[in-house]
Amino acid sequence: MKKILFVLVAMLFASLVFSQNSAVKITNQKTGTTRLFKEKTRIRIKTVEGKRITGRFQILNDSTMLVKGKVIDLSEIAKIKRNPLLMTVATDVVLFYTAAVAVAIIAFAGGTAPAAIFGVGATFTTMILGPNVLKGYTTEKNTLEFLAID
Repeated sequence: MKKILFVLVAMLFASLVFSQNSAVKITNQKTGTTRLFKEKTRIRIKTVEGKRITGRFQILNDSTMLVKGKVIDLSEIAKIKRNPLLMTVATDVVLFYTAAVAVAIIAFAGGTAPAAIFGVGATFTTMILGPNVLKGYTTEKNTLEFLAID
């Protein structure tokens, strides 16, 4: 029993000592302020081509990261921002109930079917696009680099 406990403690200690966490360091070119996005946090990336990719990221090497199964080079990123799960779920729920209330008001007030369809369509489109009110960091004003943190 003591040997098993010793091996488990030694493995835990070794994993803590030898493991390094990585992060994306975002530095503002004018002010010099920095932000860190630790690895495996949810982010939203807009690429130079205009594609939006949302998910947890993993750093592969000095110039590439993996987000939702897609390999992205640092030079392909036009904008990056955090995308917390709680905020995403909360905004989707609020927008869904807003659509439900809008449909109920239109139905009971004697509104027309096209008005109801337009209201619901606009709300669900907003839900799909997923509003994110957090600040985004563009590569025009900021520099991105990968960093190993302890």
